[in-house]
Amino acid sequence: LLQNLSKQKNLYAHFIRTAIYELAAKENIVIVGRGAQVILKDIAGALKVRIIAPYQTRVKRLVENLGYDERDARWNIRQSDRDSSGYISTYFDADWDDGDLYDLVINTRTMTMKTSIEMITSAVASDEFKVSPQVPGTLMDLALTHKVKAALMEVTGMEDVTLDVQEAAVNLSGTAMSAAEKAACEKVVSRVNGVTKVINQINVMPENIKIF
Repeated sequence: LLQNLSKQKNLYAHFIRTAIYELAAKENIVIVGRGAQVILKDIAGALKVRIIAPYQTRVKRLVENLGYDERDARWNIRQSDRDSSGYISTYFDADWDDGDLYDLVINTRTMTMKTSIEMITSAVASDEFKVSPQVPGTLMDLALTHKVKAALMEVTGMEDVTLDVQEAAVNLSGTAMSAAEKAACEKVVSRVNGVTKVINQINVMPENIKIF
């Protein structure tokens, strides 16, 4: 059961990274949550924004603007924060409150929505967040990398195959216990949508070597 849960967790992590990278490659897109601040942390041109407000301010807004009962509002906010923090920790081994994950943090306690929007649009238009022509291609290769990693989880014992993706061509390396495992890896990867070429450099372990 634990092994199955661990596999499902890793599969989900690969799938969500694939989706985020593919979306980001389209440019001019807003991604809300989903760990995008971690996934796109080192991607040039991606502006990571966090909107915060004091706890009491958030409670008041739910009560006044959305008609929540105060008790329900407090529970909702605490649960939402626990879910978001736990999601980032579980799937990305990161701290939701880590300031290094964000380029811009806006406290809306006194900041109006109009001012907040102006700050974000100003940052997006700045030279620091201009996207170079190479970035979309890099993002699509990253998306394909995680597609391939998810596919390789179907091949028993080959989850740790090293791979490199360049312009939709996949280079596989590592060690397989048999020629059948090596062939299975290539077959699975070649079926992944978007892969144009598979270079299989996986080494097969000699039969006279025993692993204990």
